[in-house]
Amino acid sequence: KGYRISIYFNSGQEANKEADVTRAKFISKYEDVKSYKMFEYPFYKVYVGDFRTKSEALKFLKRIEYDFPNAFIREDMISFPD
Repeated sequence: KGYRISIYFNSGQEANKEADVTRAKFISKYEDVKSYKMFEYPFYKVYVGDFRTKSEALKFLKRIEYDFPNAFIREDMISFPD
């Protein structure tokens, strides 16, 4: 268990495309941080990072909050680095 940051969460006809655009925007600025697009009916979601502690996630959230003002931290099963 760990933490990820949610940078996109929406449903509707354009949600899939908006999720792709949001993820691409993130990757262009933070290419060294993993991002994940998920679909959990009826929502498309984009999560970023694999943080072991909430304080690590909070530090990164502060870095990205200008670009993604609605981002928030959530508990998740994370992938540990190789």
